[in-house]
Parts: sequence; structure tokens; C-alpha cells
Amino acid sequence: MTTKFNSCSSLSIEDQKSIENSDFSILSNPVKGDFLQVVFPKSIKKTDAFILDLSGKKIKQLKISVDKPKVFIGSLSKGLYLIQLKTLSTKKTFKIIKE
Repeated sequence: MTTKFNSCSSLSIEDQKSIENSDFSILSNPVKGDFLQVVFPKSIKKTDAFILDLSGKKIKQLKISVDKPKVFIGSLSKGLYLIQLKTLSTKKTFKIIKE
């Protein structure tokens, strides 16, 4: 058996920074308190946020922005949920754990 590998280029630090800055991310997951924080990419200032159960049922809908990036989830029971962040050009879904 012969295995052939194609060469690939590596990411530079600048490439990595541009990837990190082009997408949303979530802090404090699993969530131990009442708030989940959304980190925005540099090009986006606000987004619609949807909290969903694992079946896709919408539990909560709100608008968040760079100025107010925290999502209150204190009223949710412990468990697994999805948070979907949606702008005109971007849609990103994260699994979150509420402890």
C-alpha cells in the first residue's frame, strides 16, 4: 500500500488572526451563571440571537450588539441548548451547556 501526501501551505500568524476576526465566538461555555457572552467579528456590530432547544424549537429571540454582547439565560433550566446568531450575511450556531 502506498500513501501519497500532497503538500499544503501553513497558516501564518496574520492568516490566523483574519480567521479569528471573521467569525463569532461564545465565552463562558458551559454557562455557570446567568449570562453568555458573544464575541463579535470586527466587521459586525449587531445580530439577531435565537435560543433553541435541541429539537430546534425557538425558546427566546433577542437582538444583541457589540455594545451589549451578553445574553441572559438565567431563566433556562440546566441542559443543552443551541444559540443561533444571524445577520444579513452570516448565520452561526453554537451548542451551549447551561449548568
